[in-house]
Amino acid sequence: MNTVDSVPATLDWNIYRGDTARINIILRDESNKEMDLSEYEFAGQVKASPKDNDSLQEITIVKSDSVITLTLDDTSTLPRKSYFDIQSTNTNGDIQTILKGNINAEDDVTR
Repeated sequence: MNTVDSVPATLDWNIYRGDTARINIILRDESNKEMDLSEYEFAGQVKASPKDNDSLQEITIVKSDSVITLTLDDTSTLPRKSYFDIQSTNTNGDIQTILKGNINAEDDVTR
């Protein structure tokens, strides 16, 4: 029996509280070829619990060629552990969660 896996990739994002947190992610298709993102829009949220209705913060997402850049502008108020995911929407309106994970915030010293 074949298995189809539609569960998004998982990432632990370790940040230092108070700093701007930014990561670049290259998106590839099933044949490992870099994707053309021109027909996609992206959205992401951070929540204290995946079941929460309210988000702690929106993730700023900038796309360029096959790369999306995820930015958390204000990490000073994030709890030690929070959760995030990133969804893509194509021009047909199809929505797919492409990435999920935890954000682990380490306390900063300089304020």
